[in-house]
Amino acid sequence: MSPRRMGKTWLIRHCFQQDELREQAYTFLVDIYATNNLSELVFQLGQTVLGVLKSRGRRVWETFLNAISSLRPSITFDINGNPEWSIGLGDIKKPVATLDEIFSYLNGCDRRCIVAIDEFQTKGSG
Repeated sequence: MSPRRMGKTWLIRHCFQQDELREQAYTFLVDIYATNNLSELVFQLGQTVLGVLKSRGRRVWETFLNAISSLRPSITFDINGNPEWSIGLGDIKKPVATLDEIFSYLNGCDRRCIVAIDEFQTKGSG
């Protein structure tokens, strides 16, 4: 925690790019500035986790989606016809339960998981 414009995000990204950490952990940098409530925060966390896990292969991605009942997977196709996986907000009626599902999944991963939450601030604080 520090005043704005002190390089916190850069520091997190720098740490997450270190070879030793990349080899031993999954790292997730979640920007929650645009979120207005817990459901949106949970959705943003889910999007970030999925984005990191997509690069680990379809099996890891499917395991995550199967573990999270309130996130809805979707597949679209880009202009070249290549599939793009994403998740939809789904029906997050119980965001605390969905948050528990996400962290339960991360806790059971084959590597340590490190989650950094960026832009955690009170709206209007500058």
